[in-house]
Amino acid sequence: MMTWTVAAPAISAAFLSSLVEAVEALTIVLAVGTVRGWRPAGLGALVGLVLLALIVLALGPLLIVFRYTFSSLRSASCSCCSACAGCAKQSYVPQELFPP
Repeated sequence: MMTWTVAAPAISAAFLSSLVEAVEALTIVLAVGTVRGWRPAGLGALVGLVLLALIVLALGPLLIVFRYTFSSLRSASCSCCSACAGCAKQSYVPQELFPP
């Protein structure tokens, strides 16, 4: 099980990087609004948000498929490594990566 001391840095990094991207997008919209007018800037931002929502709706369910594919691949590699006695001697695999 993952603890908060392990998960918190990854969650914080993802949140902060998303915040940086949002500030960059706002900067671009403000720059376009100042130079070309607010109507094209607002329309471009709206089209971008709709396109992003459509991509997430279309490709989001694939994350579940890849999750199960990765977990089955992980199980296969664990059974392969545990069957091979020489694997443990040749390389070290931390237990956090492959829990029992």
